[in-house]
Order: sequence, then C-alpha cells, then structure tokens
Amino acid sequence: MTISNHVKEQAALQFVLAGLAMAAVGFLAWQAAVPRPLHFAGLTVDRLSAVLTLLVGGVGLVVYRFSLRYLDGEPRQAHFLRALCLTVCAAYLLMLSTHLLVLLAAWTLTGAGLHLLLTFYSDRPESQAPARKKFVISRVGDGALVAAICLIYREYRSFDLQVILGEVSRQAVVSDSIAVLVAIA
Repeated sequence: MTISNHVKEQAALQFVLAGLAMAAVGFLAWQAAVPRPLHFAGLTVDRLSAVLTLLVGGVGLVVYRFSLRYLDGEPRQAHFLRALCLTVCAAYLLMLSTHLLVLLAAWTLTGAGLHLLLTFYSDRPESQAPARKKFVISRVGDGALVAAICLIYREYRSFDLQVILGEVSRQAVVSDSIAVLVAIA
C-alpha cells in the first residue's frame, strides 16, 4: 500500500469513528427532545443506548487518535487500526441491538476484533497467554449465548427483545435454564 493510500485509509477509518460519535450525539439529542425509543432493523435507540454509544464512539475515537501517534512507523499499523475500527463498530452495534441474532453477530464481531487487537504483537510470548485465555473464555461465552438464544426462541418464538421482555413481564417468571445461560454469557 502506498503512503498516499495509507493516509487515505487512516482518514477514512477516523471519519467512520468520528461519524459514530457524532451519530451518538444526535441520538442523545433526539432522546432529550423526544424521549421515545426509536426502533429500526433490530436496533433500538433509547436514552441508555444513546449514552452507551456516545461512550463507545468517543472512547474509540480517542484510542484511534492515540494509536495513530503511538504506532507511527510500525509496519503493521494499518492492521491494528482496522482491527480497532472493527472492534469499535461492533461494540457500537452491540449497544444498539435488540434482535438476538443481531446481538449475537455484534458479540461475535466484537470478540473477533478484540482477539485481533490482543494478538497484534504475535511474535511476543507475553501476548499469547492473555490472547489464548480470552479466546477460550469467549468461546464458552459464545456457546452459552447461542444456547440461551435457542432456549429463548423455543420459549417465546421470537428473537426480538421487545417482544420477549413484554412476554417475560406478563409471565413474571423466566426459566432457570435461560437465566443461567444468559448469566454465563
């Protein structure tokens, strides 16, 4: 990749993260003006998710800017910055998701991005042990989350959290197996 393309890619990734932070500011302003949840495509913007996306987007942008300077001259800087952008975008999506399959996809992408970040210096032995632990723990959590989603779907016949929470509030009881698997995940 030429230096010009590298700079363009850095600017594009930074633009994406700045866009996420600005969208979160817009979400927060919208929720302050019209405090009603906004639902679209398995995502929900409410007051809590607006604050959380602002936190994710803001911290992601700050870490990106720091990484630009800290890793300046690093041969694999672009790899790290792409992994960071993937992780932040996936975490952002995770904060907004109210459809269990979207949530699972965002969870999985966040875990993959974190693994890429943890193994950035793959030649250093001290980076391998934490990456392996995180990988194993994440797979256990992934399995528990998939099992919980399957049980929830079997019980409520929906992947939409709004529908599921409505049913749970009417029933006032959640099966023990679902509660345990959600807690593990």
